[in-house]
Amino acid sequence: MKVAYSGDVRFSTATQVPEMVDSYNFASYYNAANTNAGSGNFFTNEIMEKIQNFIGGKYTDPTQPEYYGTTAGTDWKMVAI
Repeated sequence: MKVAYSGDVRFSTATQVPEMVDSYNFASYYNAANTNAGSGNFFTNEIMEKIQNFIGGKYTDPTQPEYYGTTAGTDWKMVAI
C-alpha cells in the first residue's frame, strides 16, 4: 500500500499577540529607561498627571486642547500641553 499526503495550515490571525501597555505605564517605563541612561525623566510630573486624568475620564470635551493632550505651537508644530 502507498499513501501520499500534502497539507497546508494557515492562520488568519496572529498566534501570539503581546499584551499592550497603557499610556501611563508606557510613560513610566520610558522615564525609568531615560533615568537609567542618565538623561532623567522625559515625561514631567505634570504630563504624568494629565495622562492619569485622561485615563480616568476627566477630559470629556473634545473642543478643549487637553482632550487630545496637544495643541499647535506658534510654528504650528504640535506640542504637549
